[in-house]
Amino acid sequence: MLIPLNIGQYIIDELGELNIFKTEDHLGVYAEFIGDTVHILAENDSVFFDEDDGTPFRFTLENDSVLGFSVQGFTANRLK
Repeated sequence: MLIPLNIGQYIIDELGELNIFKTEDHLGVYAEFIGDTVHILAENDSVFFDEDDGTPFRFTLENDSVLGFSVQGFTANRLK
């Protein structure tokens, strides 16, 4: 499972920056434009889903690195 590789800062050009961090056994996603933490669970190495509503987060992987992810028609690129 690539959870540690997904942790970091991302940006969606249209919306702003997001932070992905580890919480217990899953990941948290926080952004000021969301105003709350979204908890996402792993389906496999590249697809996670919002534990509340099932929205998929599809991560782009290359050579064991995470480049970004897509969610709800937006693309987030990794900053750090």
